[in-house]
Amino acid sequence: MTLASAAGISSEYLDGGFTRYSSLNERRNDVNEFLVPFPPNLKSLTLNFFAGADDHLPQKIYLEDISSLVRLDLSYFKMKRFPEVYFNGTTNLKYVDVSGIDSTLYSGKDIPLFKTIEEMKLEHARLGLTLKNGGKIFKLIPEITRLDISHNFIWFIPNEAFISNKNLCNLNMGYNLFSEIPIAVMTLSKLSHLTLVHNTLQTINSTLRDWFDMQNERMKTNLTLSLVGNVFKCTCENSDFILWLFRTKIIFDNKQITFKCSLVNGTVTNTRRVYEEFHQLFSHCKSEIWLRVGVCLLVGFIAFTLPIAIVVNFRWRIAYCIYRTFKKVVEKDMKSKFRYDIYLSCADDCLGWVKNTLIKKLENSWKMSVCIEERDILAGKIRADAILQSIQESRNIIFIISEAFRDKIWGEFEIHRAKYEKYTRNLHKIIVITRNVSVENFPLELGSIINDVVLLDWSDEESDNVWDKLRMTLFSEYL
Repeated sequence: MTLASAAGISSEYLDGGFTRYSSLNERRNDVNEFLVPFPPNLKSLTLNFFAGADDHLPQKIYLEDISSLVRLDLSYFKMKRFPEVYFNGTTNLKYVDVSGIDSTLYSGKDIPLFKTIEEMKLEHARLGLTLKNGGKIFKLIPEITRLDISHNFIWFIPNEAFISNKNLCNLNMGYNLFSEIPIAVMTLSKLSHLTLVHNTLQTINSTLRDWFDMQNERMKTNLTLSLVGNVFKCTCENSDFILWLFRTKIIFDNKQITFKCSLVNGTVTNTRRVYEEFHQLFSHCKSEIWLRVGVCLLVGFIAFTLPIAIVVNFRWRIAYCIYRTFKKVVEKDMKSKFRYDIYLSCADDCLGWVKNTLIKKLENSWKMSVCIEERDILAGKIRADAILQSIQESRNIIFIISEAFRDKIWGEFEIHRAKYEKYTRNLHKIIVITRNVSVENFPLELGSIINDVVLLDWSDEESDNVWDKLRMTLFSEYL
């Protein structure tokens, strides 16, 4: 069967078209173009369920004299590509059925033939894939009033999908995969009939319910909403939706409003029975609300009182910590610098070890500045003031505690001054190194601050482990 015979066009009439096409082909030398003449009074053309025509389908089709054509049915016309369609004069085409034709073949094209149609059928056209990939297919039909996009496995429609379809009043989105009504329908100011049968809807949110009621008041004829085939949820969260079904003035396809409904326990019933037993089924919802309110109040009370209790019980410690932190920030902002990294205090019996071993490591290897009383505090000054100033200008202080330290003249003064600087200024570390000292010769003044010092036991034999501990203690501020 040829396309001409299927369309009901006489072979004599088509011969003239072939003659004109032959002359046209001679001028253009393009075998991918085809001229189709139409009888003057042809109003309806059906070319559906064609298979195997794709091999002979031209790239461009010219339609002559289609001013009388009103209905065009190309449903399930098997093709691998959609041809470019041109026509002369005006067109009065009102209805087009392109069901079964892959919409991805023409979604990005400009098809003037579709500009004036008012009704279109797009079943089984893979619209789900086209819309997912961002295809703006509905811009091809700006004058559409009735649109059928059922049976397309659609689960998502962009919010601006129908922005060009100001006249659309009847929309069929049945037999798809919608779990909620697309927001895009709210752009249809003339919508009067929406079909969503056999989808996966569980509820209609309050925003769309309000819009449907407003649309119903705005339209002269009542808005019709078709919902048969969906299984709604009849839970506390959807109780407002159940009440709305019976109080709205919208017309439903199920006049008795007995839509399928699933209870919390999984039992499937209908919305009318749920409505009739509303108080019995949803009486516990208020108790859940009050329980949530109670939990929220309890959490709020704990969150409010716990910080107050902590502040009241530890107010002095908190104030002291804030003071120290604030003081450090201020000193850092003022770019305060210490003159010495370490103030070192030792007795005469350790002086040789300090000069020959410890000082060499601190100053030569670790590049730290060290203040020693015997070397760096000049004669001529009041001794107590000189020691006080040196400790104030030091970042850390190290005490070498030996058997003779107890007899050191300024040892007790240095310990008291270190305690004062530790708690009132920015003295970073107090390090105590013991050198074979007995318990009875350990200074009692250090015992009161033993929790605030770093204690290192150093025997006569050098140990890499002790050197590592000292290094980590001194440099931990900068790691």
